[in-house]
Amino acid sequence: MPVLLALLLAVVTLLGCPAPELLPPTPLVDLVDPTIGTGGFAFRYGATFLGAAVPHGLMKVGPDTTGPYGELRFLHTSGSYADDPTVLCFSHFHLHGTGVPEGGVVALMPTTRFDAGERSVAGYAATRIDEVAKAGRYAVRLLEPDIHVALAATYHAALHTLTFPDSTSDATVVLDLSRTLTGGSVDDASLGIDGARVQGRLHTSGSLSPPGGYQVFFVIETDAPFSALTWSEGSEATPSAIASGTGVGAALSFGARDHDAPVHLRVALSLVDAEGAQLNLDNELPVADQGAIDEQARAAWATLLDRVRVTGGTPGRERVEAVMLASALYRSFLMPTVESDVDGRWRGPDGAIRTAAGFRMMTDMSLWDTYRTVHPLYALLAPESARDAALSIVAFTEAAGFAPLWTMATGDAAVMIGSPSEIVLADALARRAITVDDVAPAWPILRGNALDPAEPPHGRGGRANVLAYEERGGYVPSPLRGPVSGTLEYNQADLALARLADAMGAAADADHLRARAQGWRQLFDPSTGFLRGKDGNGDVVIADQEFAPEQFSDDYVEADAWQSNFPYDDVPGIVAAFGSADAALERITELLDHTVEHWQGLDQASETFGMQPPPFHWQGNEVDLHVPFLAFDLGDRQLGARFVRWAMTEEYGPGPTGIPGNDDGGALSSWWALASFGLNPVPGGDQWILGAPLFDRVELDLGSRTLTITATGDVAGAPATFTLDGASIDGPRLSHVELAGASSLDVARE
Repeated sequence: MPVLLALLLAVVTLLGCPAPELLPPTPLVDLVDPTIGTGGFAFRYGATFLGAAVPHGLMKVGPDTTGPYGELRFLHTSGSYADDPTVLCFSHFHLHGTGVPEGGVVALMPTTRFDAGERSVAGYAATRIDEVAKAGRYAVRLLEPDIHVALAATYHAALHTLTFPDSTSDATVVLDLSRTLTGGSVDDASLGIDGARVQGRLHTSGSLSPPGGYQVFFVIETDAPFSALTWSEGSEATPSAIASGTGVGAALSFGARDHDAPVHLRVALSLVDAEGAQLNLDNELPVADQGAIDEQARAAWATLLDRVRVTGGTPGRERVEAVMLASALYRSFLMPTVESDVDGRWRGPDGAIRTAAGFRMMTDMSLWDTYRTVHPLYALLAPESARDAALSIVAFTEAAGFAPLWTMATGDAAVMIGSPSEIVLADALARRAITVDDVAPAWPILRGNALDPAEPPHGRGGRANVLAYEERGGYVPSPLRGPVSGTLEYNQADLALARLADAMGAAADADHLRARAQGWRQLFDPSTGFLRGKDGNGDVVIADQEFAPEQFSDDYVEADAWQSNFPYDDVPGIVAAFGSADAALERITELLDHTVEHWQGLDQASETFGMQPPPFHWQGNEVDLHVPFLAFDLGDRQLGARFVRWAMTEEYGPGPTGIPGNDDGGALSSWWALASFGLNPVPGGDQWILGAPLFDRVELDLGSRTLTITATGDVAGAPATFTLDGASIDGPRLSHVELAGASSLDVARE
């Protein structure tokens, strides 16, 4: 018992007073702060979605804003930016954490001053004040003319509660079907009005859209009658019940209103068809009950976040760190998105409509980012999410004939490099979120794309460069894109595919893939200690006198040599390349020292802090997220603890600038959450690297059992010993079965 508490109990006992009530800790769901990561600048912009959503919800409804930088695309990828004072509209389709904007469609804006000559929602922009954001709900007051907007969400639907000022003579909601986030467009749309209902569709293309764009179907129902004006490009606003073409919109007028008579709009989306949108609305949001939907959304988040309970942390920062953990877990489940409607139907990349049986079809999977942290986190805490994501990849692969790179809406945006789908599938299989039978339908396609010399009929997806890679024995030759980065990604995918080959009984394929996965070793330059791009003849393509490891070049993708120097899962190869584990650790120490020195030399108070990507360790991107924990793998626990804790405390924090870069579908957030438990995954397999937990006690509900992780000693200290269910273990690795099957993991920190 803490000393102060013991003294307090003794005093009240002597005075004859009842002992004070010891309140339980606040549930994590009530500590979520959705504004974390909504700010920052350029490469330090978190791109966090702000608005109302449930875990994996297709419906992400929130404000799209503007301010000093206008709608600058790299600050508005999720719609809202923290420093913007002005709300342009509330739209219904957003992503989370991405580096480029997408969506922002089916835009609504309330007003008391509708002008038939102003048809864009942006013409009714208003200053936002009194903003409230919680897990699953969002509310804001619009200063001009004092309209209060409350939003709540289900998986496919949203409720708008619009409270107008007293004596409003013409409460109007403007619907703009031509509006998108910066860089997007709507080339065709239509709407029809029937009583108190608006139904329609639009075809949109944006910065992350699959080739040809995609369709969004919607339905809006109100709790009161309205009169309407509709329009399209080049036409006048008329009381017609239909409109189609480009520039389509409507003004819904609810007449006189006061504070006691809010307007309710129920909005549902579908990526399948109009019937799906209506079915989603009828099933998920049949009535306009703001309180009930708020509580329903909170309960959906609590179902996930209540699986984690923590106590302790850095003295004086315990609550801040609990808020950061709660918010990190929240962000980890904003994407991927449930694509299938309530009846299970989903529209595939070929346009055909299928039905998901026994799983929820997911899209918006930023796989290059999320394979590293998000999917292993799911396998540990939410295996149902890991299973849905993996089966969605299998279903997409069957429909498309290739494994996706970055699923977006009903197709593949084909963003980034490598073949991350294979890593996610192997990870889910190794961590027992799926079975061999689940992944078997995709195996022939995955194998063919990676190993067959003949071009598959539907292309190879992310394996487009595999023939040149195969010819060079496992490295991507220049001038193909990012030869070093491409090699590391293909090597990691080969390791994952080898594990799938093992499961399928394809031993020869597995052996070949494992050998090919060591191809990165051919790119290691002993004279500099870095991986460097080579051409097909094995010659470096950047001359020694021009090579600068802290500069971005064509050898790398979203990285430089410092950030591309270590593969994920080849510790023996790292030791061999550097000559010893100590030599590799010296390079990691050098990396950390350079990183800290560079960080301390930055003007963090500058408005443009983050304009340039960091030249050394880049915690704000995914390429080298694993390197701080690699020090544990190489045997230096002190270095690992110092590196991890520096990244957790210096790069992350509370508030809008609290994420060091685009969260990329929760990738950075999942890293922080797992690191706070003292864990880091080796993606594509079943391994966890053990580090030093941030919290003194972590309870993880893992289905039929609870795993309790306790940590003693200095919160900033390195782990000295590990004890699993009372038995001492060496570390630094545990298999997923060992970790998830245990009841206790005790870590003694130095």
